[in-house]
Amino acid sequence: MDLAKVCYDHPDPALCSAAQAVCWDGVIKYYDGESYAGGRNRFDITVPCEIDDICYRQGDWIEKYLNKKHVWKALGVPAGYKGFNLSSNIIYEAFVLTGDTGISTEPQILYLLDSGIDILVYQGMFDLACNTAVSLYP
Repeated sequence: MDLAKVCYDHPDPALCSAAQAVCWDGVIKYYDGESYAGGRNRFDITVPCEIDDICYRQGDWIEKYLNKKHVWKALGVPAGYKGFNLSSNIIYEAFVLTGDTGISTEPQILYLLDSGIDILVYQGMFDLACNTAVSLYP
């Protein structure tokens, strides 16, 4: 928690990556390692995981829908796009390497809203990775 606070107060990618590594190695990997069908649900700790590591049958439906050509056209997906994945380790690692996992994105969200851009915010009260039920920092 102390290292996470240092990251939050001084959002340097090296500090935040270190804080994320300590959090992963000390807590998350043990819980996350049990996220599979019949095991723990990383997105809602109050229910078991239904299938694979995403835990919800709807995940497959979402991927199939978002990979339809008419959906891409409606969303303005650029040519050359290879496909939507519900989960991406490459994207996750990019967030970790920039320190984004430990800092507030409030300024960026406010900028988007002030610019008239619609956004979707996911807030998981019982989510291991995106739990915003309790604020750790001011």
